[in-house]
Amino acid sequence: MTINQALGQIVKEKIDELNVTMNVFSKQSGLSPAGIYVIINGSSSPTLDTICLLAAAFNMTPGTLITNAQKRAQT
Repeated sequence: MTINQALGQIVKEKIDELNVTMNVFSKQSGLSPAGIYVIINGSSSPTLDTICLLAAAFNMTPGTLITNAQKRAQT
C-alpha cells in the first residue's frame, strides 16, 4: 500500500467517525468534495496545505496525520 492510499483510508475513516456527509465535511475542511474523493481513492499526492486542512478538520496535527499514514503504509 502506498502512503497516498493509506492516507485515503484514514481520511475516509475519520469522515465516517465524524458522521457527516461529504458535502458537510467539504465545508468544514475548506476542500472541494472532488478533491476529497481523489484523496480517499489514493490517486492524489495532497499538498502540505491540503494535509493541514484535513488535520485541522480532524482535530489533529499534520504530523500525526502523516505519521499515521506512514505507519499504515508499512503494514
